[in-house]
Amino acid sequence: LYSAYHNGVHIDKDAVITGDVLSLDELHMAKNAVIHGAAFAIQKAKLASGTAIDDGLYANGVVDNNGSAAWVGAVPASIPVPPAWDDSLFQSLLADAALEPSGDLSEGFLDLAGATLFVNGDFELDSAGTLVGPGIIVATGDVKIGDGSVVGADVSFVAGKKFDLGDNSTMGDKGLVFAHAGINVGEDAVLDDVHLATNDDIDIRKGATTSGLMFAVWHIDLHPGSNV
Repeated sequence: LYSAYHNGVHIDKDAVITGDVLSLDELHMAKNAVIHGAAFAIQKAKLASGTAIDDGLYANGVVDNNGSAAWVGAVPASIPVPPAWDDSLFQSLLADAALEPSGDLSEGFLDLAGATLFVNGDFELDSAGTLVGPGIIVATGDVKIGDGSVVGADVSFVAGKKFDLGDNSTMGDKGLVFAHAGINVGEDAVLDDVHLATNDDIDIRKGATTSGLMFAVWHIDLHPGSNV
């Protein structure tokens, strides 16, 4: 889990992360949050009571530690940092979508059958809808997946604005989501091996479960009971 700038990583109470966490800014962990891995914070770290980090905390700034995590020391110079963020591929796809006739698209069932669907506007999958892959949806506006929907394997999304996965929805493996203006994952939603990337924030709501890389230019918020 990687957050590039600004407010860093915020992990709410009872949230669980399996893997390492790297914040180029601050790290905040609320009560009973757990990281099954190591944590690296270029700036300060604040850990509430009941928090734990299995493989230790590395931080360059002030450490306010009320949990059980061991502070190992400063962030090593050798820590692997992901390469510079480049969203040019996504922006190129959005430019292609902008050439299509303007208009929103809403579907209850859609089989992409290996195609790339360009929408010059918003795309919405209705509540309890079904989206079958493989394929890619590129929308210049928002992408909204309704509550209780099912998105199959090998489906990727590119959104010029926000991406919103509804409560109790699922998204199959080998997927990717890029959204220029932020990604919201609804309560009790499940993403299985889906990579998330945004030029804004990632918000993982209560009870949601995700696996895959997460990259946010701003910050990542993990709400109570989320599992990453």
